[in-house]
Amino acid sequence: MSQSIRNSDQNEFNPDPSCPSRRTTPLHRGWAPREATANLADVRLLRVRRPRILHAVRNQSGADAGVADRPFRTAARHYKARPPYSADLGRALSEHLGWDGSGRLLDVGSGPGTIASELAPAFAEVIALDPEPEMLAEGKAGCRHSHVRWVEGRAEDIPLLGLGSFQAITLAQSLHRTDREMTLQIVHNSLKPGGALLLIHHALRGFGMPERPGFTAEFPAGPARIPPIPYEVIWDSIEGYLGFTPSPPAPDEERYMALLRRSVFAGCEELILPGRRDIIRTPESVLELLFSTSFAAPERFGPNLDEFRNEVLAKLYRLTDTGTFWDWPGDTEILIARKA
Repeated sequence: MSQSIRNSDQNEFNPDPSCPSRRTTPLHRGWAPREATANLADVRLLRVRRPRILHAVRNQSGADAGVADRPFRTAARHYKARPPYSADLGRALSEHLGWDGSGRLLDVGSGPGTIASELAPAFAEVIALDPEPEMLAEGKAGCRHSHVRWVEGRAEDIPLLGLGSFQAITLAQSLHRTDREMTLQIVHNSLKPGGALLLIHHALRGFGMPERPGFTAEFPAGPARIPPIPYEVIWDSIEGYLGFTPSPPAPDEERYMALLRRSVFAGCEELILPGRRDIIRTPESVLELLFSTSFAAPERFGPNLDEFRNEVLAKLYRLTDTGTFWDWPGDTEILIARKA
């Protein structure tokens, strides 16, 4: 029997699905794009058919149930397949916040250091904090910056780790995995006066998931002859192997802007940067992207992993004439909350 168990994976790519504040991105509610984001002459708006949403963690594959305790253990090696943030991220944030290479950055829930490495040139010292040793190992192996330090721990552990104070603290699609109110207070305490908390995420929910029930997204057309990733086909296979059933986002989930307004930060500002429109994936890369998630980490499939892989690849190759798919994660949204 299929199981339906809600978990935090509903927010794995976009932690604030019901936020009404998408004032400047062209991908929501028909707003026209800003000049910096897109040229209207180059954009065709399409209606997107919504696939099913997966929020379950229980599986029927015979995999070790302990995977729920360390969901990213086997996902870590696939994280390189995650879609990149805006190519303007480092430059834009440095200019906007006055980073000059002399401060300290703490990246909380760093994973393999995607943000830590991206922003490292703007700081004298960077600490990448993550509770999963496999993520930290991947980060150490791939990082080119000698002034990035890798520390094992959760956001809630920060007061016990003696890390010092910071000019900036980032959480890129990771706040939803913490005690949010406690984490915001801890982050505030760890910032220097004038320092900033940055919540970074893609403006669209990942893996073809809709933003919320009843919402129809608009987004630019992809390259000619290259189809978008057919997530509905993938969901069919996942449900067959792991027993997931659809579960819509919680309608009463608190929006991050509201959370920040009632927190010690008392509010935030929003910065939208143009997303990457050049992400082209092979079927193998699509599968790598899927395996980078906690809800479809390889360990969940147990002895059926190779069978699942072959089934999904066969389906994907039948659905593309070019051997590729287009991936559009949306623009990059940053919520910036400053310490007075």
